[in-house]
Amino acid sequence: MSPIITRVQQADLPDLLPLVAALAAFHGDTPRADLAALRRDMLGRSPWMPSYVARIDGRAVGYASLLRTGQLQYGVRGMDLHHLYVVDDLRGQGIGAALLEAACRAARRFGAAYLVVGTDPDNHAAHRFYTAQGFARRDPAAPRFVQRLQAPEG
Repeated sequence: MSPIITRVQQADLPDLLPLVAALAAFHGDTPRADLAALRRDMLGRSPWMPSYVARIDGRAVGYASLLRTGQLQYGVRGMDLHHLYVVDDLRGQGIGAALLEAACRAARRFGAAYLVVGTDPDNHAAHRFYTAQGFARRDPAAPRFVQRLQAPEG
């Protein structure tokens, strides 16, 4: 029962929305994404969040979404594995690893020199998974700040 991993298409969006909501709920977030937001961010010629879906027997069982990043001072591009999610009943069966492999291939195609992922500090299963997949732990050394921006008018 190997998953089929494909780049997200318009027809995938209704199946992905509940998966995005499930990941948000797992982290205690209130999901606000809708189909229009997924379409805007995951589709198009140069998507803001290139994304991949895993299906088994037609059922969407997981997804991965990337974000572009970089280190200007070193002249390198990277990608952030923004989301990696597999439905509860199929975890531990290689679907996450297959999605991660697809995300790594995509990151290389985008010219990324590295892939970074953040996890909840208490999600020890995720820590073990990423370590087993060859990621090195790198805790942030400096605080991060955020400022909410209002959408431009017009």
